[in-house]
Amino acid sequence: LNLTGNVFLKEGVPFIHAHATFSDQENQAFGGHVEDMRVGVTLEVTVHPLNSSLKREYDEETGLWLIAAESRAIFDGFA
Repeated sequence: LNLTGNVFLKEGVPFIHAHATFSDQENQAFGGHVEDMRVGVTLEVTVHPLNSSLKREYDEETGLWLIAAESRAIFDGFA
């Protein structure tokens, strides 16, 4: 039903972080993080490139791989 995410470099390798909503044979919706996915027939993907240098860096304080930007200016307009 829906797939949303981003692709950034993580340790120099493209890393996909995706969330999806699916439905079962009874049309009950479920979703979450996508770790592995196989498409049965077709998949349409739209990619919006950014004019910036973003990557994921490990944050010791949180223990998470966070998106790191060289400048906050790229986020102007995204409150």
